[in-house]
This record gives sequence, C-alpha cells and structure tokens, in this order.
Amino acid sequence: MDGTKACWASLPRELQLHILEHLATAHGSPTSPRRGIARFASVSKDWQDFFEETTFKNFVLRLPDLIPFRQHTQSPRRRGYVRHIWLRLVEPDPEDEDPAIPWNQSRSHFGPATLYLWDTLASWGVQESREGLTLEISSHTLAGLSTYANCMPKDDVNHYSKHLETGTLAQYDDVEPFGHTGPLWFTHIGQSTSMLSGAVQALFSYDIRLSRIRLPHVEVVTKLLTRRANTRNLHPDSLDQIMKSLPRLKEIHVERWRLRSEYEERRWLKGLNDICRDGFPASVKKFAILHEASNTPYFSRIFRRGVKVDRGELVGSVVQGCLLLEHLALCFIVDADEFLNNAPGFPELKTLTLTAEVFRSESHDSDVEIERRIKIKTLLLLAALAACRMSKLELMEIWNGRNGQASLFRYKVSTVLAEITWKSTHGDAIVDDDVVKAWEATARVHGRSDLRSSVTRLEDDRYRYYGSLLPHLESKEHFIHEVSAAQMK
Repeated sequence: MDGTKACWASLPRELQLHILEHLATAHGSPTSPRRGIARFASVSKDWQDFFEETTFKNFVLRLPDLIPFRQHTQSPRRRGYVRHIWLRLVEPDPEDEDPAIPWNQSRSHFGPATLYLWDTLASWGVQESREGLTLEISSHTLAGLSTYANCMPKDDVNHYSKHLETGTLAQYDDVEPFGHTGPLWFTHIGQSTSMLSGAVQALFSYDIRLSRIRLPHVEVVTKLLTRRANTRNLHPDSLDQIMKSLPRLKEIHVERWRLRSEYEERRWLKGLNDICRDGFPASVKKFAILHEASNTPYFSRIFRRGVKVDRGELVGSVVQGCLLLEHLALCFIVDADEFLNNAPGFPELKTLTLTAEVFRSESHDSDVEIERRIKIKTLLLLAALAACRMSKLELMEIWNGRNGQASLFRYKVSTVLAEITWKSTHGDAIVDDDVVKAWEATARVHGRSDLRSSVTRLEDDRYRYYGSLLPHLESKEHFIHEVSAAQMK
C-alpha cells in the first residue's frame, strides 16, 4: 500500500453500482425501520442520479409541500421518475399558518391547494411521464375530532410511505385492524346514543369541494385513487371535475364510506348517478367502487330505512356509463341482480365483480331460507345469461359476507377451459344441473367446450366482516387496494 487514499471515482463502475444497489436494497428491506433515502442523493452527482430514481418515485404531499414539490420537479428527468403522488390535505392549525402561502388566504385550503398542484402537473408533458402516474387524494380535518380520535381508523401515513417505498405490507402485521370503524368504537362510545351520533357526524362527512375553481387539464395522471383509510368523502361534483380534468385517465378506484346522514348520502348517490349518466372519459378502462358502510346501530337506523334515490335510474346510469370498460367492480353500491337485469352487451369487459345481498341471510325461518335459495339460483342463471353478452369476459365474481356468513360465486375462463366455483357457509345445493348447464352454454359462447365446477363449504362464524372473505376472491386486486386489504386482517 502506498498510503494513497482510495476514492469513489477510482472504483470500477460495476463495483460502484453494486454498492449503490446494496444500499438501496438494504434500506428497502421489509425489516428496515427507516424511511427516506434522499440523504444519499447529496453525496455526489453519481449518487444523486442513482438515488433520485427512487426518491422521486413516490410523493406524500401535504399543504406545505406543494411549493417545494413544484420547485424540485422542474427537470424532465425528475418528472419521469414520478409514479405516485398522494395529495394529503390536512387542515392546518391556524397558529401554524404561513400568510405567505397563497391558499392560507382562503377560507377553505383544499380547493386552492388542489388547483396549485394541478397547475404544477399541467406543465408536465406526456413524454416526461410516458407510463403515467397515480394520483391519490385524501382529506383530514382535525378540528372537532379530538373527542373521537381513538375511534377513527389509525393514521397510516408512516406505514403507507414505507409501502410506497418498498412494496412491503409487513408493517401492518402488528396494527389493530379496522373493519367498520376504529378498534375502540364500541367500547368507547358504542353504549351512548349521543356519542355514537356525534362520532358519525364528525367522521363520515364531505370534505373536498372545488366550488368556483376550474382545474386545468393534466395529461400525466392515468389513475385516480381514494382509500378507505380516509373516512371523509370527495364531493361528487369535485370527483366529476377531477375526472374531466384528466384526459388520459385509465383507472378510477374509489373506496368510500357512506355518509353521516341519509340526506347527504342521497346527494352523493345522485352525484354518482349524474357522473355515470354523462359517461366516463373515453380513456377510462377500469372503474372500481367499494361502498363501505358501518354496521353500528346509528348507521343501521339511518340506512336500513333506505336511501331515497331512484335505484332503477342509478343502476341504469351506472350501466350506461360503463359500457366500454374492460374492468368493472361495483361492491355494495348496486346489487348484482339489479345490475345483471339491466346489463346489455359489454363488448370490452374482461373482469366483473359484484356483490349480492341475497348471499347473506339473517333469518332462521325455513320458508325464508327456501325462498333465498331460489333467489340465489335465479341470480346465477341470470349471471350466465348476462355473461353470454360479454364476449371478452375472463373473470366474474359475485360475493358477500358479514355476521358469520359468506358466499362467493366465480366464473373463470382460462386458456383451455372454463370453470365455475361456489363457496359458502351455507350447506345449500345451489349449483345443480340447471346452473351447470346454463354455464356450459356460456362457456361455449366464450369458446370453451369444457366446463368444470366445484363446491366448497366455508367454515361457519369465521366471516364476521366482508374483509374475511377477501382471500378467496381472485378479483380483489380490481376493487380494493392491497393496503386496505391488509388493514382488515
């Protein structure tokens, strides 16, 4: 050794890349407790070029981050790295507001802040983000929620950021799952009618309105996402405006909670009806909506009375708006029999996921059970007929589960054959010769002469919530985000 100090530039390029990849891999390990590798990019120009491809891939943008985000994404190279933006709108504490930030002069921060991000992304060219990016939106208003802080879903910003960086879900293994609401919902406030009403009023509401704001067209966004971890809703007018501002939008994925009152829920469904009636942008190929609801007494009281929306009109509008889609999932928003009874031909549809209320039964009356079995069989025959009008169909699933009961029907077209599957906690002989023959005819329409069928009895009392049935669903990736599914385990 001559005492000369080794330097980075003296190392072979292959060894340099090996070191950089080792750092990135070690940091991205599911067991790594750390997030954020941006500091590595400050070591040198070489390190910056290598690590920015990772550090600029996913962004969690809060209100104070919007201006720096615009400043740091001026170069086409950096813009090309971006794949996911989570616009996390949190109403700031008035004492912490900076008067120099433009949206702090507005009564509502969310509209102007959203417009600022849209103005930023509108300057990005398609060639700078050819693969497109996912835009996720959530809103979090902390005012008035302190009383119910322990009853709402746990804020998962750190765990979700880790997931975006590494793809891992291991960090959710030790997190208390939430189904209807937070883990302390029943023990903390469930015994008090007034507390229960107050919690629902505070947690399940609208938040983002874009009144009198005109959004510019943004061509780099190809997927719009909302997750059920956020209990607050995009107003349907805002959702419509956002969709129309994204001319290259391919996928709309909405996980939402029913609203706090019958009137507001009725307005939301009316807004969805208008969106579907007007039709989705021609670029959209996939639409999924998971219409989440609590099973608490307060929700039961206001929703069991029925939301006074013309169900036929809503179903008709949904069908009309989805005619040219390739992937469609409608979970708990319209019932399977309503949809299939109104379904014309879907020439491009490849996957279809629906929920059926008849798959659940709360009666022990034998006559009611006989009637239910007849309705299920009728639904499966109807589904076979509807599937014949979907020439490109590869997968159809109809399902439901809650309160210890669960049922799933699947039709799947593979390379050489087709198959139907029935899984249920009920010991019903639903898939009889009539059902098999109907689906054999459907399989022939899809060019498959061989149809296989299977029936599986599911264990009773394991399916307290519909999330328990998700592992059995092959279409779950089409309607529920993998993190949302992990939060139900």
